[in-house]
Amino acid sequence: MRSRAGIVIAVALGLAGGSGRASQAEGQKCLLVLAANADRAPSVRVEEESKLAAALESPGIARVSAVDRNTSSPSGHENSRGLSWKDVWLVLLGAVVSLYVTVVFERYNRFGELMRTVARARQHFEGHPGSPVEAQLKRSHELSVAFFRLLDETEWSLNAEGHYDAAAGVAQLKGFIFRVVACIENMLEGKTKGLVLGDYLSLVTAEYGQVYNRQFVAFERNLRPSLAALLRPYPHPVLPTKATVVVIDYFDKLL
Repeated sequence: MRSRAGIVIAVALGLAGGSGRASQAEGQKCLLVLAANADRAPSVRVEEESKLAAALESPGIARVSAVDRNTSSPSGHENSRGLSWKDVWLVLLGAVVSLYVTVVFERYNRFGELMRTVARARQHFEGHPGSPVEAQLKRSHELSVAFFRLLDETEWSLNAEGHYDAAAGVAQLKGFIFRVVACIENMLEGKTKGLVLGDYLSLVTAEYGQVYNRQFVAFERNLRPSLAALLRPYPHPVLPTKATVVVIDYFDKLL
């Protein structure tokens, strides 16, 4: 019976501490009854506590307590608020702007990589003719052809991506190397314009140094990307649609 009395006391204390007036009044009444039964005989106390427990289990008190709990705690749905259409559009706009900035940065980075490739190959180029020995001429021819192909691919990429001025600058160096290859082939085939091979090589080397030092020493620093190509809002075509024609006259007297 102690457990039943404990339950009654716990319920009474809970009602006494409730937020509703009805629950507080019932709780205080239960506490008074329990205090009055403390000095009575066990059988009488058990009977009173049973009546009190039955009274506490009535639906009226339960409904009052439920109403008090519902009114005291606000619903969680009232504090939550979903995203509006304006918020959704702002999120989408931010995503589009972020994607566009990323594309522009990648295009600029791509242009820098192409220019660094040209500069690295030019600085490490060892294909200029320097000896009339056939083995050395063949090696110079092989290295010059490889450099020419790299420049041709770079020019093609720049034209495809819309950097026409930079492509024209690379095309000038490509034309210069093409003329060097032609001079080396003339020396390998003995077509030296009636000159001795050594004299022909000296003329080629002299003009090579003059043109290279005048136009192609660190010429990549003067090449700039096209702003319109960088800011283009849609992708570039797969194939070049435009190219700048470059006229060269290197080694005209030797070819």
